[in-house]
Amino acid sequence: MSKKEAILKAAIKLFAAKGFERTSVRKIAEKVALSIPVMFHYFPSKEETLNEIMIGFMERVHKGSRRSITAIWAPSWPLGALFEITGGAS
Repeated sequence: MSKKEAILKAAIKLFAAKGFERTSVRKIAEKVALSIPVMFHYFPSKEETLNEIMIGFMERVHKGSRRSITAIWAPSWPLGALFEITGGAS
C-alpha cells in the first residue's frame, strides 16, 4: 500500500470514528507514522483529504453502476427501457 493510500485509509477510519471536524491532521499523520509536513506533501489540507476520499467513493459507485447496467442492458432495447431501469434521467 502506498503512503497516499495509507493516509486515505487512516482518514476514513478516523472520520468515521470521530467525525471530520474532530479529526486533526496530526491524528491522521500519527496513525500512519508520518510527520505533518510529509502529510501535507500528499494532501495540502484535511479538506483535500476528504475530497480525495469522496472522489474515490464516487468512482467506485460509478464503476459498479456501469457494470450493473451492462449486465442487465441489451443493446436492442429501446432507450426508454434504460430510463425505466435506472429511475429516469434525474
